[in-house]
Amino acid sequence: MRQVSQKQLTQNEWTRSAVNAGVEAILFGSVQAVMVASAMLALSSLSKSSRYVGVLYAALIFFTQALYGVLAFVTGSTRLSWISFPSNLNQVGNAIFRLPLRYDTPWIVSLLMVVALVVVSGVALERRVRGVEIVARRPFWPPRSCRNGTGRSSASTT
Repeated sequence: MRQVSQKQLTQNEWTRSAVNAGVEAILFGSVQAVMVASAMLALSSLSKSSRYVGVLYAALIFFTQALYGVLAFVTGSTRLSWISFPSNLNQVGNAIFRLPLRYDTPWIVSLLMVVALVVVSGVALERRVRGVEIVARRPFWPPRSCRNGTGRSSASTT
């Protein structure tokens, strides 16, 4: 059997942990981007005003965080962190990166809340956004001949 030195073993572990960290970062970034983008897109389907949509999104984030803060203060426990969307992202991120969990809520509950927000956003989008009818266009080539039959428009001077 081949003998592996301690230096080679350490380099191999470092490479493996670096690859794992990259995969974890891509996974968490994808979860965060999908949640935020779907919520913002669903809210934007409710109004034509971008300011109103921004206020709605900020209210969603701040209201859920404030509600969780009040409930955590009253109960003295972090079991209700699933109410807050930023807390859900923190909990899922800690689970993905294998860090100690911040809240008493199981990370799978936080993940289910993120999935629920994406599903509710999808349902809202499906109900609010109407399909667009695609009208067939004439082909670009060959060009139509002009009224005078020369193949040139009457505005050309040559």
